[in-house]
Amino acid sequence: MNPRLFHAAALALVIWYMMAPPIGDNGKVKASARLSAWTNVGNYGSANDCEDALTIIAKKAMRETDAQYEKSEPGVRRSTGREPISHAEYEKRLAAATCVEADDPRLKEK
Repeated sequence: MNPRLFHAAALALVIWYMMAPPIGDNGKVKASARLSAWTNVGNYGSANDCEDALTIIAKKAMRETDAQYEKSEPGVRRSTGREPISHAEYEKRLAAATCVEADDPRLKEK
């Protein structure tokens, strides 16, 4: 196989993960947790696609939480069925979310 073609094919296979920090049982974001403990919330074909999606999600989330503030809802529902987290913790989680390559060695740390 042509080395240039192989290199181009390898570049095309790079996957990017959008990672969000875990939430402890106390409803607090654990932003200092090792990256392997974070939640993969999406897969993307490039770093730009991942970053763009993160920006869109953050903007949408801020509009939704602003609406919840107006309704005086207690917090943001969690998909785990646990109690809602506070708006402040939800915003911390969004602020800490990041995009990493699928082969980032920090994802394999134990």
